[in-house]
Amino acid sequence: MIPIRAMHPLMLVVVAVATLFAIYNQTFWGLWAEVFEGNYPSGVMFAAAFFSLCCALLGGLAFRSVLRPLIAGLFVVSAVTSYYMDELGVVIDREMIQNVVSTTWTEGKHLVTPPFVFWIVIAGIVPALVVLAVPLSRRRLWRTLWQNALFSTLCVIGFVGLLLSDMKDYASILRNRGDLKASFQPLAPVVESARFVAMLSRSRTLPFVAIGLDAVRKKAGNVYDLPTVTVVVVGETARAQNFSLGGYGRDTNPRLAAEDILYF
Repeated sequence: MIPIRAMHPLMLVVVAVATLFAIYNQTFWGLWAEVFEGNYPSGVMFAAAFFSLCCALLGGLAFRSVLRPLIAGLFVVSAVTSYYMDELGVVIDREMIQNVVSTTWTEGKHLVTPPFVFWIVIAGIVPALVVLAVPLSRRRLWRTLWQNALFSTLCVIGFVGLLLSDMKDYASILRNRGDLKASFQPLAPVVESARFVAMLSRSRTLPFVAIGLDAVRKKAGNVYDLPTVTVVVVGETARAQNFSLGGYGRDTNPRLAAEDILYF
């Protein structure tokens, strides 16, 4: 049996980021080609900047006991998000993360299709198992710390330097092309998940605040002195074909029918 040579953790970081760029970013590269059409050298530097950023973030966590499970998890997450992004055009933002967390199995099971399962196995589970099986070289703690710090610092310098090379155009792209940022794997789902968790933590600490306590109901004679206010009530699971107001046979809207409303 041929012994497998142990890989340096920082080398695994570079290989993993390159794999993430190559396999899970079909939508990103399509948008990238659209944005940088006619100026591909600038596009290459833009992509290289984000490559450096990903290496910097993973490089800071390149500890032997942490790195492999982390990369394996990123592969699986990126496989899931890239499938729905590439096949359905879904944007993985904070609201989408919230929808996923709130969705029940009954509501979401139709999205778990044979092609989805096949992709997750081939592009997610198999690479994750390969990463978990890769032997990593051992380093003393002090060497691990300074090597990781140096690697991440150099990558951050590369990230900043590449962006500063054409900052005016890059700033405009980052400001106006949110779809390009939202399609980038694995940063987009990781960042949006962090935003969702932050939103939950903020909502838990918010005190109940009563608002509009000074509001009073105007007398009928003064109602036309105020602008018209339209209140729209949206029923997410309602179907127009099942509304008795629209001609459906069963009386499904008895209370609405008793009100002075206009149905359309």
